[in-house]
Amino acid sequence: MTYWNEHSDTHIKIGRTPKYLEFNSIGQNLNSDGYIGDNHKQTDVLFLGTCDIMSIAGPIEDHWGMKVCKTLHPTSDYITLGTTGSGVPTMLRRLSSFIQKYGPPKYLYVMIPRFDGYEFVDEQGSCYNVSSRYSTPYFSKKHNLINQSTLKVWNQQLDTVIKTNNKNNIRYLVEEKFFYLETICKCYNINLKWSFNLTDMSIRVLYNNIDIFSNMSEYMKETFVGLAPVVGLNDYDLSMDINSHNEIYKKFVSPEKFDFIKLSNQATANYNFLNSNKTQDSNQNEYIINTITHDLGVLKFIHYHTDDINVNNFYIHGIDELIKNGTSHNFNQSASNFDGAVVCKLNENIIAGIYYSTPPETNKHNCLTVELTYVLPEFRKKNLFTTLHKMLDEVVNYLNLDGVISYQHVSNEMIKKVNDSVGYKPKYNIYYRSTIRT
Repeated sequence: MTYWNEHSDTHIKIGRTPKYLEFNSIGQNLNSDGYIGDNHKQTDVLFLGTCDIMSIAGPIEDHWGMKVCKTLHPTSDYITLGTTGSGVPTMLRRLSSFIQKYGPPKYLYVMIPRFDGYEFVDEQGSCYNVSSRYSTPYFSKKHNLINQSTLKVWNQQLDTVIKTNNKNNIRYLVEEKFFYLETICKCYNINLKWSFNLTDMSIRVLYNNIDIFSNMSEYMKETFVGLAPVVGLNDYDLSMDINSHNEIYKKFVSPEKFDFIKLSNQATANYNFLNSNKTQDSNQNEYIINTITHDLGVLKFIHYHTDDINVNNFYIHGIDELIKNGTSHNFNQSASNFDGAVVCKLNENIIAGIYYSTPPETNKHNCLTVELTYVLPEFRKKNLFTTLHKMLDEVVNYLNLDGVISYQHVSNEMIKKVNDSVGYKPKYNIYYRSTIRT
């Protein structure tokens, strides 16, 4: 499927990675076009979405799209345009391409996911969505969908979106995309029916921007089938489960008249469902690597990206203390000096941390760079230094990296003695700055 002379759809194929293929609803139902359901061809009925179409919930016969197809169009094949990790811009681009190649459908069923981002194409030509979780770039790097350079750029883009996005800009994004969808349906006389995705982040973005939809065009109001209640999420990626699929199905087969108050109330109820079930908040900036019982108490080792004020402050404090003690010459005390961190928390307070950056790839090695390892003085000689580095092992292994670049000199006997004294033997290779250019 091509558009403007593209050779293929270049959006990264998260749904084709081994992890997602383990789910029968995906692994046993991918067609030769790379989508769920029947192979692409001219059709009267088309289903457009993202992880609600390429859903890990199973079986596929219970997915909202399949059920709608069988109920309202029993003689039609199940033709879909939807992949895990895509977004509204990708959906509309694919719709345009499909129409160019196969002609327009008569009926179009659409699920709108989170709408607060944009598509980006990297230097290798791979396309991805800049409205994802922080975990998505790392997952993509682990499965070789992107390289280290794109990982760094993607994370920087997510930082920028989170820090600068606002309701006015999001309103512009929604109006632009909705105008396009409305126009193409009117031009081709397509019967549109649509609703909102029920993944955790789709629910959060809708709740935070619900006022945008009070002033939709009459066409978008008339084609809206109603917002379904979320009743369950999949544990693996917090996408909607089979029970939520069924609630969406009910809306499409028995659509309701647009009522903004009702929409707003249901959006609030769905948001409260997330909070009551303690699902992960905004973009999964953090995730727990391990929890251990220690003499100090229960310690949580948590991986963070840069967008956390307490993690940033601990980094600056650690650098400042090392400079005072004469053991560091890093005078640029900026949170931007690191791209990720593993911190140790005791009673929700950070007591130790290891901070790293992700430099561009070199010809020889694909590595992280350790920028700082710091343990509060009162918690030293408690095996935290060793444990932090072991947790960094998990990050290195998860990203399929070669190892870690260290600032220490190859002849630094002191750090070797420290490592030996605490029994730390890194599983990854350490590449010293005296032997590698970055």
